[in-house]
Amino acid sequence: MGNKKPVPVVEVYFGRTEIYPENIPVRSLADTLSAVYRLAVRTEPGEEPESAAIRLLDVRRGSAVFRCVADDGVAMLDGLRRAGRWLDGGAGLEELDYALLPLRRLSEVASALDCPIVIRNPADRTDVLARILPGTYDSLANRLLVTGDKTIAGRVERVGGATESKCALRTPNRTRLLHCKVPDEDVVRRLAEHLYQDVVVHGIATWLKRTWSIVTFEIREVQQPRIGVIAEAFEALRDAGGDAWDDIADPRRFIEEMSGRR
Repeated sequence: MGNKKPVPVVEVYFGRTEIYPENIPVRSLADTLSAVYRLAVRTEPGEEPESAAIRLLDVRRGSAVFRCVADDGVAMLDGLRRAGRWLDGGAGLEELDYALLPLRRLSEVASALDCPIVIRNPADRTDVLARILPGTYDSLANRLLVTGDKTIAGRVERVGGATESKCALRTPNRTRLLHCKVPDEDVVRRLAEHLYQDVVVHGIATWLKRTWSIVTFEIREVQQPRIGVIAEAFEALRDAGGDAWDDIADPRRFIEEMSGRR
């Protein structure tokens, strides 16, 4: 009984007739399976999936078809089917923030191999759960995302990474950690010096337009928060008299900059 072959839960098909399993680089396959898992189970950006959550079962030589097993097959199928409905009809796009990063990686692999990636139910290959094309992510990004400069105040919870440097921040009005990329090693070192301390970080943010929730953030600079600046600023304005506000073109922006929220 212990040697009985498991039943596949999901099938990943690289949809081009002239492509074979040996044409798929190992890294591309690993990234694809990881992204499929993230797409199914709502893994937050920056969180590493469990290594055993999805596993390759077998490969069909006649084409690039990879059958996989998973710890919770029902949840995986449900999650992929939900994502597929979003991609097909656009319903529920305000919940897609967690799915954008795996969709970007799947689109990159699809573009590199010049073929769609079709995720389907192995029990019924006509039951397509989700289809990702080379241009899927760009199409979503153009409709859903906006990018710009941003300053954020938060507490440094983690710094580092096995393949790329990241920082996890605990920020106000957000229940989960904000996982940020940090391309500059000097900034990484300075963040590490402030581990478990409050900081103000400056960088490039990508927001989901409908909810203005941050999808990605890349830290370019870090500094300690300016303790007491807000109180001092309001004290100076009060001493200067009510007309001092007339010299501030955008009071809301002024307050946000003083508090480190821009």
